[in-house]
Amino acid sequence: MPISETAMKIHFIYCDVDSGFYPGAHHGLASLFAAVRAAGHDYALTHLTKDIPCDEFANSLPAADVYAFSAMTNQFKFVRRLAPVVGAATGKPVVVGGVHAMLEGPAAAQVKGVTCAFTCEADVALPAWLSAYRAGEWRGVGGIAYIQDGQTRCNPGSPILDLDSLPEPTYDGFDMRRILRDLGGRLSVTVSRGCPYSCAFCCNEALRRNFGAPGYARRRSPSSAVAMVKNLAERYKPDSIRFEDDLLLVSRQWREEFLSLFREQIGLPMECNCRADLVDAGLADLLKKSGCVSLDIGVESGDESLRNKVLNKGVSDEQLIRAFDLLNSRGLSTYAYNIVGLPGETAQMAEKTYRLNRRLRPSAGAVFYFYPYPHTALAEYARREGLLRDDYEQANSYTNRPSVLPTHMSYRQMRSVYRRLRMHLLLRRFVSFFALPRGLKKIMAAGAWGIFLACPPLIEILLTDSALKRWLRRQAFRVRGK
Repeated sequence: MPISETAMKIHFIYCDVDSGFYPGAHHGLASLFAAVRAAGHDYALTHLTKDIPCDEFANSLPAADVYAFSAMTNQFKFVRRLAPVVGAATGKPVVVGGVHAMLEGPAAAQVKGVTCAFTCEADVALPAWLSAYRAGEWRGVGGIAYIQDGQTRCNPGSPILDLDSLPEPTYDGFDMRRILRDLGGRLSVTVSRGCPYSCAFCCNEALRRNFGAPGYARRRSPSSAVAMVKNLAERYKPDSIRFEDDLLLVSRQWREEFLSLFREQIGLPMECNCRADLVDAGLADLLKKSGCVSLDIGVESGDESLRNKVLNKGVSDEQLIRAFDLLNSRGLSTYAYNIVGLPGETAQMAEKTYRLNRRLRPSAGAVFYFYPYPHTALAEYARREGLLRDDYEQANSYTNRPSVLPTHMSYRQMRSVYRRLRMHLLLRRFVSFFALPRGLKKIMAAGAWGIFLACPPLIEILLTDSALKRWLRRQAFRVRGK
């Protein structure tokens, strides 16, 4: 849709400072770019990846009618720091959105310099707000929180149940050339929103409560999803596709139709997330046939009791082992997600996480420190029991440092397991990349492990953002044969 004479120019600011997610694009913003443009407005983006002085940042912003921050909880401190300066320097309204604003709408609206916070998915609310602001009537828009006469007011918003009705996302605001290069030609997309499960550490349960409707977990129809991905693939020319959806394959009927269409119309190698208890021989064979090259699975903790009674994951050790064995036996790569530093976790529990990953033999993986998202069951428990560090909000990502106080193990023990597991998963990625006999890979891994034990500072160099790490990342993410 062409930009009209009455169009508003909105400048998005995506806070991504040392988060560990760069290089990468934000799927929510990509959807907002398309929604704003479809409504006849214009947009631009500042992808903030480094902390800079507030005045310098505000003076670097181009002219716009509205400035919009998007931030996760562990990045929201940058909104608190920058929003007042941006508002004062530009004299324009400043709005905030993203998952944190959806979880903490009234508190986000109370940040100095903020005009309003979007408390729901903003694909519909933001274009409506822009048009209403132009007409001077923005306080009536649904799905926002704001301050009026010293009181915090919240307008309920309507959920977006039909994702097919939304315009296809566009990632043009991001430096896609660099992102694709640094990810080895891999394009990340989403075709669904939400998750039907209630893991205690995840914000989905809290968002579902705020959502106020049973249909929180939603997907585009298979034909719409494939058409969207096909158009993005034709535009950005990736070598492979990664679906970042929380849980893409939960519906048997949907996944069979979707994977069939994906294979016929796109045919690129693909990767997605899944739960271990959904993996059976039929799904593994279907994924292999459809061109899936890797499946990412949440292990979370190696202690079954902690995983299920505290994290509410609902997945047994037996299901994890069976899932990884099935996928490994079919030549599919696997990726394991893990968490350490959980409330109540002991050194023995953390050690079990390391040992279980050695048993599962994932092709690669990641380990994060627990981070307390607002209103999640585990965050509320940690806060109620006084387990949160006073400075936990200063961590920019899940890899900076622990968020909970050491009650059952020391920080030293916590960091030791974290570093050993992270190094183990890095080595798994390194050796799985090479098409070599398994015995030779074991020798290579053992040699690399010996270097790690002899010279830990070398590993710190590998794990920090360096030219060497960027090169290794490109090699690791590149699909074999590309």
